Amino acid sequence: MGCEVDYLPEGEGSDLLASAKLGGGAVESGLTDLFSALTDRWTDRTPYKEDALSAVDQAGLAQYSSLGAASVEIITDKDKRSKLADMVGRGGLKRMADKAFTKELSTWIRPNGTTKADGMLAAALGIPPLVSAIAPWIVRTFNTSKTQSKKDAQLVEGSPAIVVLHAPDKKENVLEAGELLERFILECDLLGICYSFFNLPVELDDLRAEIKSLAGIDDEPQLLFRIGYGQSARMPSLRRPVGDMLKA
Repeated sequence: MGCEVDYLPEGEGSDLLASAKLGGGAVESGLTDLFSALTDRWTDRTPYKEDALSAVDQAGLAQYSSLGAASVEIITDKDKRSKLADMVGRGGLKRMADKAFTKELSTWIRPNGTTKADGMLAAALGIPPLVSAIAPWIVRTFNTSKTQSKKDAQLVEGSPAIVVLHAPDKKENVLEAGELLERFILECDLLGICYSFFNLPVELDDLRAEIKSLAGIDDEPQLLFRIGYGQSARMPSLRRPVGDMLKA
């Protein structure tokens, strides 16, 4: 189906970011190929193989390197990946030591066998089954910043490529960054490439500036994530029913 999108229909000062109408206009070229990945995609937070991305897969991802003012920068250089790993570790130390942050995070962690339709399964975070039921309590009660930040840094350094999604900080451009991200990771899914996200350093001004400098970009980093070939069995992602997300 075609889709007509109106960005910021009530202006920059409104909380209404966009309105979308299905059925109108032409279907954008290439998007039909991504459709099948919508319900299959998942975030793989386990370690990846160190194998470099193939030339064929890199060409596939190159189709989704920019959208409007948003772009992706794929970093494969080992030294730069090591520096990004250090930034991710420092970001984790700061944010995971923040009680307000870990309290909110704990509300999104789900024990194995949950009946809820959203959130992150404890198993997907590497939490053993016997501990999964109390995982939210552990996260909000104990300071796990050192353990988690070390783990995240190792995941970044051990992955073959790190992606910096960047765009100006204007609302419409950030929306474009979100659309580009969706297309990029759907293509990843079709190519058998895994990904997981590292939000924390982008949320801190000092580390955000370091990422900007290292990536050599003129605008602002909006998201940092790693890509590579997975080693673990796929896990189902929790998803709310489509009807719950639509408003007439």
